[in-house]
Amino acid sequence: MGTSDGTASAVSGRARYVAEIAALLWPPPRHVTTGSGGPPAGAGRPVREYLLVPHGREPRLMLPASGRPGAAAVLGFNKDRSRKAGLLSHALALGLRTGVGGPLLRDRVRVYDTGASPSLDEATADAPDIEGYLGRVLGAEVMIALHIGPDRANRKPVAQVLARDGRTIGYAKIGVNELTRELVRAERTALEKLAKRPMPTVRVPSIAHTGQWNGLEILVLDPLPVWSRHSTLSHDRMMAAVAEVAEVDGVERLALTAAPYWDSLRSRATALDSDAGREITAALDRVAERAGDRVLPFGAWHGDWTAWNMAALPDRMLVWDWERFGTGVPVGFDAVHYVTQDAITEGGADPRQAADEGIAGAPKTLAPLGLTPDEATLVALLYLAELGTRYLTDRQDEAGARLGRLGTWLLPVLTSWSDRVS
Repeated sequence: MGTSDGTASAVSGRARYVAEIAALLWPPPRHVTTGSGGPPAGAGRPVREYLLVPHGREPRLMLPASGRPGAAAVLGFNKDRSRKAGLLSHALALGLRTGVGGPLLRDRVRVYDTGASPSLDEATADAPDIEGYLGRVLGAEVMIALHIGPDRANRKPVAQVLARDGRTIGYAKIGVNELTRELVRAERTALEKLAKRPMPTVRVPSIAHTGQWNGLEILVLDPLPVWSRHSTLSHDRMMAAVAEVAEVDGVERLALTAAPYWDSLRSRATALDSDAGREITAALDRVAERAGDRVLPFGAWHGDWTAWNMAALPDRMLVWDWERFGTGVPVGFDAVHYVTQDAITEGGADPRQAADEGIAGAPKTLAPLGLTPDEATLVALLYLAELGTRYLTDRQDEAGARLGRLGTWLLPVLTSWSDRVS
């Protein structure tokens, strides 16, 4: 796969990711090029073409070059972002619809049919590329658009599946390695469970298709009505939704070290066999010594409860990305996660400061859930241990994730607060 400047050193993480993912989504007999990469010998016109926005050196979006699907995709990806992002998105969408914007975006991904006949597995043989597969299972001719996120161990393609007229037919989660395949399967299991336990105000996606193709795990979800009129998400309303999720499988009050969750968390931390894992285990041991008999409520959590995974409508909360859903965890994890991640990602706070303030502010944050100040502080501390264990298990540091280096932010806060538990 060619690059716009032809030098490996100048290829960004996002550009490398596009190359890696393209090779999986359009395997032989398809041939994929980008930027300056030329077509294979004897190839004619590309069978599909995508725009890399803003450019091929650091792509953020990969959009169909066709006007209406491309315009629909860019608006969908940037819905409810900043005013500046919204204005730029509408300008780009207008340019794509009118045919003016396409020629200005020179960096492209082009897919060719080489006419070769490699040995394909049964699932791939009648669908030579991802769009052929999705079109076959959904019963329509489709194109896809991709958001290219930052380096993370759990980064995987989430394709917006578009009809020729620009309608969004669904979203396809695509597991490409051991971790992301596991996450795709976990989300399928979570959504199947939640479909049997509908909540009064929280609405989750429904499953349109599950399957495997080209060694990839595929989960296609029906689109939630994110185009509906949105409303302001107040803290009270957000906390009511957190409580609704927590209660979906029942809530049980247990002494901390008598809860199955405690054994699970400590076992996972101990199994990491690393300095960071030992720091988390040591912090947990201090917590057990000082507050092991404290009774806490245990229930379900979404697992990644953030502003970018939800939309507030006047009468409903649309919530997606349920791959980290779990049960039997301390009630309040979702709320602490929301506050901490929002401070880091949306507020630009220093991660260490955000983690510290997340615990310090937990009594106020979790009061609507009925937790006492001591209970809330303990829940926030356990949340930080859970998050650190997750990041280490997923090897986020090795993947280059911004928050993967726990020693710079999470571990000092966890250690400090575990020393103060009473």
